[in-house]
Parts: sequence; C-alpha cells; structure tokens
Amino acid sequence: MNKFFFFVSFFLLPCVSFSQLSENFSDDLFHGSDRSVEWTGDVNKFIVNEYFQLQLNASSTDSPAQLTTSLAFSRNMQWEWWMKTDFNPAASNYTEVFLCSDENNLTGEQNGLFVLIGSAQKNVCLVLSQKGKYNTTLISGTTNRLNQTSVSLRLKATLDNNGNFNLYSKLDDETDYVLEGSCSILESFDGTVFGIACYFSSTYSKAFYFDDFLVRKLESGNPEPEQEPEQRPEPELEPETELEPELEPESESESEPEVEHEPEPEVEPKPELESVPDSTLSENFFDGLFHGGTRQVEWTGDTGKFTVNGYLQLQLNASGADSPAQLKTSLAFSRNMQWEWWMKTDFNPTESNYTKVFLCSDESNLTGDPNGLFVRIGYGKKNICLIRSQKGKNNKMLIEGKEKRLDKATVALRLKAVLDGNGNFRLYSKLDDETDYVLEGNCSILESLESSVFGVVCYFSSTRSKAFYFDDFLVKDLESGNPEPEPEPKQEPDSNSNPDPDPSDIIISEILFDPPAGSAEYVEIYNNSYKVFDLRFLSFTTRKPSDGSLNKSYPLAGSETLFHPQEYLVI
Repeated sequence: MNKFFFFVSFFLLPCVSFSQLSENFSDDLFHGSDRSVEWTGDVNKFIVNEYFQLQLNASSTDSPAQLTTSLAFSRNMQWEWWMKTDFNPAASNYTEVFLCSDENNLTGEQNGLFVLIGSAQKNVCLVLSQKGKYNTTLISGTTNRLNQTSVSLRLKATLDNNGNFNLYSKLDDETDYVLEGSCSILESFDGTVFGIACYFSSTYSKAFYFDDFLVRKLESGNPEPEQEPEQRPEPELEPETELEPELEPESESESEPEVEHEPEPEVEPKPELESVPDSTLSENFFDGLFHGGTRQVEWTGDTGKFTVNGYLQLQLNASGADSPAQLKTSLAFSRNMQWEWWMKTDFNPTESNYTKVFLCSDESNLTGDPNGLFVRIGYGKKNICLIRSQKGKNNKMLIEGKEKRLDKATVALRLKAVLDGNGNFRLYSKLDDETDYVLEGNCSILESLESSVFGVVCYFSSTRSKAFYFDDFLVKDLESGNPEPEPEPKQEPDSNSNPDPDPSDIIISEILFDPPAGSAEYVEIYNNSYKVFDLRFLSFTTRKPSDGSLNKSYPLAGSETLFHPQEYLVI
C-alpha cells in the first residue's frame, strides 16, 4: 500500500457538541432562510429533490458544477456522506469531495485535500492539491471498484491526532466498510472550505445525488460505531437522461474487495518525522527550504545555485556560466528499493542541457569520477537512460529508453526506478499528460555497490540557468521484495500498420441510440490497453438482425489519427 508523508497545520472553528457539520436536506433547502449549513457556489445548478437529496440539476453544457460551505479543518475529525451517480464513472464523469480547501473555487487552483470518486480508473482516491503543482494521489483505492452502471455508496474518512488518515467506502449492497487505503499527513496547510464538484458530460447533467453529510470530532482516536443508513427510495432518472446501460468488460483479474469487519480498525500511532517508517527519503520542500535549520533531509553542494520557488519546488537559480550545478544528500543504497521523483525542464533537451539523477554514488562530487548509478534525462537522443559510472572506466549504458520521447519544448514528467531483492532493475517514466507509467527498460544489477550519496546534477547552457525544477523525491523500501506490477511498454504504430487489438483492448463504454430531439446518436469507445492504435485501421459496423452478418463497415478516420492508451473517443 502506498504511503505518503506530509505536514498539515490545522485551525479549529467553534463547534456545537461533537459535530461541525450535519446536513440531510430535510427542510427541502440547501441555501438561504437562515440555515445552519449554508451552501454557496453554483446554487442554480442543484436542487433538493422529492427524496430530500441534493441533486445536480444543470444544463448539458454546465460542467463542472460546485457547492461549498464553511468548515474548519483539524485533526481528530471524521467525514461521512452518501452519494449516488446514475452512470458508470468515466474520465469525463466523476466527483470531487473536498474535505478542505483554502479557496472557494474548487475547480481552480487551491491547497487542499479531496476524495476523487470515479474517473477513468473507476475507484475511490485521496488526492492532495497544491497551488502551482500537479495533484498528488495519496491513496489510490481499488481499480474498477465502481465499475457499475449505477453507483450508490457511503464514504468515510478519518484523521487522528497522530496524522493517521484512513479512507473507507461501502457500496449500498455491502454490509461493512472497506478500507480503500491509509496514509500519514504530518505537514502544513490551512483549510476553511468543504465542498463538492461534479464533472459531467452532456447526458449526465442530472445524474449526481448527495445526502447525509456528517463531519464530527473523532473521539480519542476511537470513532463511534457506524449507524446503519436508512432505506432510501431509488430516484428515477429524468426522461432526458434515460440511457442504455454502459457496456463494460468483465475483468478476470478483478477480485472481491476485502471487507473490514470492524468499522474503524485501530491504527498504531505514527513516529515523529525524524524516523519515517519504510521511507528512506521523503522530500517535497513544503517548508520553503532545502538546507539549513533542523531539516530531515539536508542537501549540500552548490546550494548557492538553487532555490525553493513560490510553488515550493526546488529550482535551479544559477548564473549563465555556472554549469554544472549539483546537490546531494546522504542515502544508503541497498536492494529492495524504489526511487520516485517529479521534474520539469523549460527546454527541449540537447547535449548541452540535460539532467543526471544519481540513485547512488560513493563520492560527494557527482561531476567527478564516482562509482554509482544514475538516470540521465535528456541529452542528444532526448531519452531516458540508466548508466553505470565506474572510476577510471567509461560509463556503461544499462538501459537506453526510447529516442525522442522527450522531444518537446517543455518536458514535465515523473520517474520511477525499482530494484528488487534478486537484482532485477526496472526504469519507468510518466509524462504529465499521460495516465500510466511507461517502462523504459530493465536490466540485472548483481554486483554490490558501496555508496551513501543521492543527488542531482544539472548541465545547462547560458540561457537555461533557471530552467530546471524538481519535487516529490521519495525513496522507500520495496514491500517484501515484490515490486508493483510491470506495465507493458507503450507502442507507437508506424504509418502503414497497427498493433493487433485483443478482445478487451477497445471497449464500447457508452451508447446513445435513441437521442432526444435535436441531438445525435453516438458511441463512445475507450482504449483499455497500453497500445497506440491508428484509427485509419479500425472500423465500426453493425450486424443484421436477420442472419447476424455484418453491414457495411466505416473506418474511424480518413487520415493518420492516433488513439492513445486510456483515451476516450466519441463516434
């Protein structure tokens, strides 16, 4: 289970009894009339329906729609709510419930924590949003848990005084809550806003429902027993949203989610930040520093050539003649380890402008002649490589990634490297516009490496002396020597061929065959593979009811059009 560590500072508002927010819309209202809970935002896009549920009631072009209310965020809190969606979640149809935000506009930039329900992975996640940064998933949940034509469930989140955060869900046909995941929140942001944001396609503008919001104090880390929800009538779809159920493949690998038989499992208190478990290094520059003081991670080297910028990212801040620039920190190297980090460069890589990230080195001077392993990002082939450096010898290329993968004016990506107990090494990358990691390559590392240094080196021309950015360094133990499942590498088609699709590669995810007046029929398809298809070589057809033979087929594109993994296409 992935674990992330953050500091969060909290401020309490006055509250009555043990409840900071209790809302069931029993007065048939959600704003105005001196209500104890006043919702603001897109109030004209929501109603309270005949079942006393908050329901989205927007026009087809109104996405996204949001409501917010005032609520201070603190430790020792528990959040609960019920919700329903009359569709199978997709990349364009999902919900974000903000447990806290420092901004009223939940669809813009804010510092906060939100639970993501749905989207392309059809799961329940906890996500950290940070101004000027990309969102970070703290809890990933179970893929395809919400893979149903209609999803009705209860959500529960708890945060105790030690920073232990647990996220649970319970589908309406389940008896007990299921633990989606846990993480530690140990660092600092303010939040005085609670709210919901609905993202929807034109046919689902009235297909979101919410009820039974309850935010209360967590008593001494032992929440009260869960109350069974009342039996609620099923609201009927509005006529304009009546659709044929979505067609989804059955996943042979999908297993029954594990059910927690206790409503709130007991969690051991987390230790102080100085001794973070199963994490050798965790650095996100939240304190606005990278050296000095009493930091857990102390970076040394060319400290005068770097800064922590306004987005709390480590940024190169050198003069034009200062190349190369390096920073390093102490880190023991061993097997059963995983390295992750995010980085960005505001240029197209060249032989003069590139980065080395040393996973290990036996020397503090990374630009000298160390024994070690480093990942090179960029250089002449604009790719990602793993290189073995050896004193007195030429460097040895162990993994050479795909050429021109980084051939862009600006490159933002995440890197991940994994070494298991048998010496199997794998290198992955994920550009910020990609959904999944891509395998750059693998190799075997069987020799012993004596090293205690981890670090970065930036090589740059005079015009790129402030164009390197780094964040979210995480080095941790690989759980029990069992690395994460290895994704298939993405494949790029050539101009005259296409990879052979397997039966589950391309899915018909939605059909509208009887549209309202003035609308059109359509079929939505989804690329469920890691393959890239050229739509010229894919056709759409139907079968004759009389004998089952195929009607005339129609190519999906007349010119080269690439259909990438995890993309949707409406025909």
